[in-house]
Amino acid sequence: MKPLEGRATEGRANPKGIPMLYLCTNKDAAMSEVRPWLGSMVSLGYFEVMRDLVLVDCTRNTNQEAFIFSDPGTSEWDSAVWAEIDRAFTTPVTKTDDSGEYVATQILVELFRDAGFDGIAYRSAFGEKSTNLALFDLECATLTSCQLHEVSGVKMNFRERDNPYWVRRTRSKSKRAQF
Repeated sequence: MKPLEGRATEGRANPKGIPMLYLCTNKDAAMSEVRPWLGSMVSLGYFEVMRDLVLVDCTRNTNQEAFIFSDPGTSEWDSAVWAEIDRAFTTPVTKTDDSGEYVATQILVELFRDAGFDGIAYRSAFGEKSTNLALFDLECATLTSCQLHEVSGVKMNFRERDNPYWVRRTRSKSKRAQF
């Protein structure tokens, strides 16, 4: 649903109190973006865009490597910068993270808004082919219908990272816990 004027919580595109309309191209990704818990109810809204929008598309260079080991040409450098911008918007920030984690993306959004853009498009972390939109004007899209969903299951996927660590065992008289 649309945020209330002056009561918007802080987000990756907006500071606290300045509302923006966050939309997603995939309903499962949209519901996952609100980080619901098992058994909670999620209201899913469908929106119609009311006019042509000019968006900053941060999704174009998503396969760009994060590290560059040689002096890149201009186009490779541009691709790398845009890939990092997309990663900054896509990387989930949890409620326990410092709100300062949003400052860099909020500054970029202000620059885009000042340049005359209507919003930004960036990848969702909750669906491979899902795109999130952050629209600067709440009135550029109208709610057309709603559905209520109950979270009935959660599936987490895990992958081992390349940074294993080892715990050194010391001699102790305490008993070992078993799980």
